[in-house]
Amino acid sequence: MGATLAHLTPGPPIAVAEWAKRLVGNGFESLWTPQVIGRGFFVPDPFVTLAVAATATEGVELGTATVQVPLHHPAELAHRIRSLRSVCGDRLTLGVSPGSTDLDYAHLDRDYTALPDLPREPAAAAESARPRAAPTAPRLVGHQRRAGRPRVRRLAGVGVPPHPRARPGPGPVPVS
Repeated sequence: MGATLAHLTPGPPIAVAEWAKRLVGNGFESLWTPQVIGRGFFVPDPFVTLAVAATATEGVELGTATVQVPLHHPAELAHRIRSLRSVCGDRLTLGVSPGSTDLDYAHLDRDYTALPDLPREPAAAAESARPRAAPTAPRLVGHQRRAGRPRVRRLAGVGVPPHPRARPGPGPVPVS
């Protein structure tokens, strides 16, 4: 069972390290944080949040739920993923999506109507972010719109090996 590391409604920011320790102490097996920008309330950057949680906890899965891939330059995103993986190690799971609302896009002056096809861009980011010498790399899950509703699916052919603690079933459900 997983928990979120951020308020998804207006409220004061959470002290991430203490909150992560408390959640793990209460039996949560995974900790997640979304990329949310421009919704009228503050949600900390998912890469910073997970890096803090990684230093405050041990043995718990850490994941993005989700990173909105088109809001990033591919090189910048790959750099951030590799940097985060250097802190989280094999506990990192990347949830990626083409975006969830036009508010996030508008806040960054991006065109929400021109969403890319999900499998192409995350695959390039994941492949360039994957450490060449490491035995494992982040698990990559995708989140794609279908008839106006999100649909979770695993991304095939991106060269990312399965997570060593992968469980049977549909896998993590990104929250956005």
